[in-house]
Amino acid sequence: MALHRPAAIHVAALCFVAAVYTKQTSVVAPAATFLILLLVRPKVARTGIVTAVLAGLVGLGALSWWTDGGFIRHVFLYNINRFEAWRLRWIVPALDIHKVYFAVAALGACLALRERLPAYRRGSGLAGVRERLSANPGDAAMLMILTYFLLATAMLITIAKSGSSINYLIEWLCVMAILVGLAMRDAAIIAVGSPFAVQRLRSMCLLSAYLPAAVAMRVFISPAVPDQTNRGSIANMQRLVALIRGAPQPVVSDDMVLLLRAGKQVEWEPAIFAELASKGVWDERPFVGLIRKHHFAFFITEGNRGERLFDSRYTPAVADAIKTAYPVERNLAGFTLHLPAGAR
Repeated sequence: MALHRPAAIHVAALCFVAAVYTKQTSVVAPAATFLILLLVRPKVARTGIVTAVLAGLVGLGALSWWTDGGFIRHVFLYNINRFEAWRLRWIVPALDIHKVYFAVAALGACLALRERLPAYRRGSGLAGVRERLSANPGDAAMLMILTYFLLATAMLITIAKSGSSINYLIEWLCVMAILVGLAMRDAAIIAVGSPFAVQRLRSMCLLSAYLPAAVAMRVFISPAVPDQTNRGSIANMQRLVALIRGAPQPVVSDDMVLLLRAGKQVEWEPAIFAELASKGVWDERPFVGLIRKHHFAFFITEGNRGERLFDSRYTPAVADAIKTAYPVERNLAGFTLHLPAGAR
């Protein structure tokens, strides 16, 4: 919108800042936006950057004041993550499951570039490209989206940091969805309005690729991915939430959303404290003492000791304490419950 209405950049900048404070990895969208705006609308870009920086500093100051400096300490000093290359394999299933969508998005992007690039090859260097982009906001918007997708693809490497999950793929897939939508729109326009048989055929092929892909994803693939897609798993998840809700003591869970659903406070985030302890930034001995004294009702983990995910979230000392104080293990809703002796 800022390409047409420069004043809108202030709203965009505030949204970008809010996104970063909500999730620290949400830096790709502002990076792509300001990068292209610096090329097409330099003044608008500088205005937006100033607004974003000022809003970010105000937010940082307010949060630091409200937390007596704790916000800065936790974000900049305690935000420690090891690089675990094995997590990169989570990208492969996403590519496989969405491969047809990627094909549609790629085809649509190629067609859009094929239509636009010849005009820019005739331009007089960077100045000519900038002038033409400035005169064609639609082309600038397309370039912005493609830049967004490329930067989001590069950011996939952050999934390799400890504490990450497949949620790190969401932004990337959302940008791909934009490209799919644009491909469908352009194909529909050509199919309806193009007088050329070849273009009509090509666009109809593109349109027809989406429907069977969507049906196949829903019927053959999607139900097999999340455990919650069948009634038994939903019932087990509800049972697990009920156990947490009825626990008289705090519960520690790898999936912290379970705690929130049960109305419990998140007492401890395993991955973060494993990092702090491994770097010597945090003394875990008092926490180990609480485990041995049965301060918690039970623990809920994804996997067991000896598995990569478990070992990345629990240091040997904490894992030993859990094994000693909560020796009974039960499997429920895809999780492992570590219960005290005598538990049923």
